[in-house]
Amino acid sequence: MAKKYEELTFTDDFMFCKILEQNKKLCVELLELILGEKIGSLVEVNR
Repeated sequence: MAKKYEELTFTDDFMFCKILEQNKKLCVELLELILGEKIGSLVEVNR
């Protein structure tokens, strides 16, 4: 069953991807937290 946009949270796959796609700084911070080390920069790859 599909959720309404208002019901989505950060842990929903769609919302998680949209937030990190639009907020590169948050994406870097999350990756550094997960990896436990500093990363240089992100490179966007288009399929």
